[in-house]
Amino acid sequence: MFTNRNPSTSMHKILEHSLVTIFPKKTPEDCSIIFIKFVDSNSDNFNLLDELKYINMVCMLHLYQEGPSDGYLILVDLKEMSFGHVVKIRPLLTKNFFYYLQEAMPVRLKGIHFFNPVPFMDTFLSLVKPFLKKEMLDTLYVHETIDALTKFVPLECLPVDYGGSEETAAHLHKKIRNKLIENTAVFDWEETLTVDESKRMKESKMNDFFGIDGSFKKLEID
Repeated sequence: MFTNRNPSTSMHKILEHSLVTIFPKKTPEDCSIIFIKFVDSNSDNFNLLDELKYINMVCMLHLYQEGPSDGYLILVDLKEMSFGHVVKIRPLLTKNFFYYLQEAMPVRLKGIHFFNPVPFMDTFLSLVKPFLKKEMLDTLYVHETIDALTKFVPLECLPVDYGGSEETAAHLHKKIRNKLIENTAVFDWEETLTVDESKRMKESKMNDFFGIDGSFKKLEID
């Protein structure tokens, strides 16, 4: 997820077919809003790994340029989601991403809000919920209408095509694509920070998560 992230080449396709951005305006609680939606419903254009890279790139670039917020809300418009997208969800990759999101990404996640739910919503949620901590499950919401959503996200924070006062989603899409391309050097620099596993002196005993071997729950002294 942290390699091959050039926005103008390897990531170009996903940038055209989905939108991940952070709204200009924060909530009254000083929470930034991460907005995610598919631009089209053709699941042939969907690649889960690239989508997760895209989310991480947008969040990290926002942190570098704007600094941290008191919290973050994830807002997901499911209107263009098809069952073909769900079929392409890979459990292990999803598990690793949610672990990273909740334990390692430098954001304080305050809630996940889905709206425009799809008929197969239960199937989709069954693939997501097992990887969320209890405190995140308690702040996961599915909203049938914009009115229900605005109990948590003020209307003025939303794009004008959602009834708000900010720029349209299409305009935000164009702006974030251009911003990512303009900052390709940032992602090239980040890739230099990854671990070179080939230089380990002995065989790695990594578990599924980030090279962490065992725990400190028990310390034995000879």
